[in-house]
Amino acid sequence: MEVSKSELARRLDVSKGRVSQLVRQGMPVLPSGLVDFDACCRWIDQHVDRGHSGWGITRKPPAAASPPAASTTRQHVAPLPGPAPAIGADPAKVLLVARAKRALADAKRAERMERKQGGELFERTDVNAYISNFSLLVRDHVLTQAERLAAVLVPMTDEKVIYDLIRRDGMVLLQKLSKAIEASGVAEKAVAQ
Repeated sequence: MEVSKSELARRLDVSKGRVSQLVRQGMPVLPSGLVDFDACCRWIDQHVDRGHSGWGITRKPPAAASPPAASTTRQHVAPLPGPAPAIGADPAKVLLVARAKRALADAKRAERMERKQGGELFERTDVNAYISNFSLLVRDHVLTQAERLAAVLVPMTDEKVIYDLIRRDGMVLLQKLSKAIEASGVAEKAVAQ
């Protein structure tokens, strides 16, 4: 794929000046002044020691019959997240994939923060506290209902009056829940959306 030197610098995350240095040191350039991205990546893989930040110094190509010296082998600074690249994989492409994954993760993190600030997302601890408070409110009301109503209901024989007392007691629970929801601010966030 033919790209400009500026685009090559952007894709490899190096300066335009570093690309110019690599061209002076023998990196292939097309007659049009553009560069073949794949050919440049292969050339960089063979000739540049990228174990240093900024990609260090240009290596001399090894002699045809002699094995490469130990000092010319690349040093890995840190392993990439995710599955290990295949042996012989193009390091520039591996680097580009790693950068793309990082950019995607950054975008997802920014989206979550925006949704949280917009009131669409809540912290898990806030949700747990909210649920706990409502559970306690309902539990306490239900467990004490018999004690509250037994003394009042025992002497009564009119079903309608008994029904009204139990219904009123249920309404008290609903009013408590409404007040708790109002105090938590959840209702305001739901209305704003």
